[in-house]
Amino acid sequence: MNRVEKFVKKVIRERLPYSLPSIKYIVKLNQNENPYDLPDSIKDQILEKVRSISWNRYPDLTYSALREKIGRWLKVDKDRIILGNGSNEVLFFIMFCMISKGDMVLTVAPTFSMIDNFLRILEAENVVVYLKRDDFSFPVEILVKKAKSNYKLIVLCSPNNPTGTKIEKAELKEIIENAQGYVIVDEAYIDFTDQDLKEYVYKYDNLILVRTFSKAFSFAGGRFGYGILPVDLAIEVRKAMFPYNLSSITEAIVSSFINNEKFIKESVKKIVEQREILFNGLRKFDNIKAYKSDANFILIKTYFDYRILYKGLIEKGILVRDVSYYPLLENHLRITVGKPEENELLLNAMDEILSRV
Repeated sequence: MNRVEKFVKKVIRERLPYSLPSIKYIVKLNQNENPYDLPDSIKDQILEKVRSISWNRYPDLTYSALREKIGRWLKVDKDRIILGNGSNEVLFFIMFCMISKGDMVLTVAPTFSMIDNFLRILEAENVVVYLKRDDFSFPVEILVKKAKSNYKLIVLCSPNNPTGTKIEKAELKEIIENAQGYVIVDEAYIDFTDQDLKEYVYKYDNLILVRTFSKAFSFAGGRFGYGILPVDLAIEVRKAMFPYNLSSITEAIVSSFINNEKFIKESVKKIVEQREILFNGLRKFDNIKAYKSDANFILIKTYFDYRILYKGLIEKGILVRDVSYYPLLENHLRITVGKPEENELLLNAMDEILSRV
């Protein structure tokens, strides 16, 4: 037995590293990013703000000013807000604060892969309920029934990644009201829907919302996420999180983003419009199935070996996401909604490839 085998936890050694193939591309539609970068005018404003801060000093330990600004923007109490270096960090530390080895957590599948990864690292018992096979909608009756059992956590993504399906507000309400423990809703893609669950945070003391700036806010490269929690729970989670987990630079940039919300809303509007155009374009192919989406991506199923399409697109410089390794998703691909010209290139390439299948 070598040193790693002897001293590194087995649960870590058994995990595969998170990875994506490094491939040259012309069109990048594989990571659910906002295709619209910030305009130079906004970047210049942000750079001026970044220049004005002291880089040699630590940021405010509590990030009070940023939490207050986010609170005013969202119309929630700043004491409910926790901040993280990406929403993954927020999600992990919430779980870390609650879960001990062997604790039961209720999730669905297929869903965001990091949820299962975190639960394995924390040695929880992940009890999985599968989405409905025909349309990947949430099996609400089953979730409500199971919620009544002794689960410390129920973790849901809505809209769900990689399916794009959301859980309706009334359905979520039923799950929350029946849950014995906390309900976490990962809302990474919430900005692409007309749904808002913030009011439920005040109504239910067991609801946690987790959000990110990586999708709608064009800030995937900057890494920022936040959670909206019951106040008493937020206090406990902050104790576990690393001090100074956000840089002063990130703090300044996020503050500027909120000041420029108009750009975000405009880019989201364009993405939602393109999502419907792309969906209708995909539906015209008779050898694939496209699923309706409430996110900034569309899941498709091929009625043939998906690798023909996946590799064919790579050869044309177009990247989409292979999600065939997820439960229920054999022969499925996930396509991020791009700019109009990117979506057109994709559809033209697919037309050529699929005509030969």
